[in-house]
Amino acid sequence: HEVLMSLILGLLRSWNDPLYHLVTEVRGMKGAPDAILSRAIEIEEENKRLLEGMEMIFGQVIPGAKETEPYPVWSGLPSLQTKDEDARYSAFYNLLHCL
Repeated sequence: HEVLMSLILGLLRSWNDPLYHLVTEVRGMKGAPDAILSRAIEIEEENKRLLEGMEMIFGQVIPGAKETEPYPVWSGLPSLQTKDEDARYSAFYNLLHCL
């Protein structure tokens, strides 16, 4: 159980940065549809709720255990912030495709 829970926690944590930057970048885009921003915010908030819930469950199932497993680091921020519009749209597509 501990291994599976650690994997789930790692997966949820690995989405924190990409979702934060997705919301930030969509907010700054001229002409971005409100529906995209609303959905990005909704997904970011749901990920936070899931993470909080899993951390609570992890603490109940394995009292006193600390989650120390490293989680994947997102390296896509430079592509999301590039001045090259095609590269930026490609980064948005890749990020949204993963969701």
